[in-house]
Amino acid sequence: MLITMDEIGYFCKHSREQLVYNLTRLNELTIPKPSRVIGVMFIARDLSFHERLDPSELSTLGRLIVQFPRYSEQQIKDILEVRVDEAFKPGRVSDDLLDFVSDVTARPPINGDLRVALDLLLYSGMLAEREGYDKVLPEHVRRVFGETHPSITTEDILYLSDAGKMILLGMVRALKTGRVSYVGLREIREDYLVVCEEYGVDPVEEVEEEVQELIDRGIVDMKSLTKFGISGVPAEDLERFLNGIMQRLKNGLRKE
Repeated sequence: MLITMDEIGYFCKHSREQLVYNLTRLNELTIPKPSRVIGVMFIARDLSFHERLDPSELSTLGRLIVQFPRYSEQQIKDILEVRVDEAFKPGRVSDDLLDFVSDVTARPPINGDLRVALDLLLYSGMLAEREGYDKVLPEHVRRVFGETHPSITTEDILYLSDAGKMILLGMVRALKTGRVSYVGLREIREDYLVVCEEYGVDPVEEVEEEVQELIDRGIVDMKSLTKFGISGVPAEDLERFLNGIMQRLKNGLRKE
């Protein structure tokens, strides 16, 4: 028999039983007959449970530790591809969408928690089905993620410069119109110019610097030098909010 104990840290915290001591000394407890247990594995979220063990337990436990790093973006995608084949009809989930979910899950605040990735796909699929779509779109993922892990506040938007708000609005429109997970600087600039024309404002030249400011504030995600997206809020809701701000600022926005 091979014994495996999961969540040993939780057990050590909430129980006075010397489970580690007893399981690691089975051969001594069954004398004169040898134990038929060939090994014991303890699984924990981290090594903090060692602090609750006495020296004799640590000694018999040994120091053979196998540490598993957090799932990488590619590893998450590999797992999701298998799950999608099992749970969705063909063509319902695009490769681009899997990239988006994997990217969102791999970085903070999720940090590779695969359960979050699976939930994102599940509830995004349910949302798409309920709304009558034949495919799961990035906007469905944004809506689910924004409701379960909100990361953008009203204050985050209000504290942006006017140019930052308008560039963000242009980016949101590009994402929403193209139904894509990410857009490039060219698309952002093009839609930003349309927004400036709509509100009668001279565009700024420092679009890249303003986009970097949005990234630094955690409002915009940068997957690569050519891929920028938003995950913390649905694009449709953010567009509506930004349009409202722009309308209120319209009287104060004038061409120089």
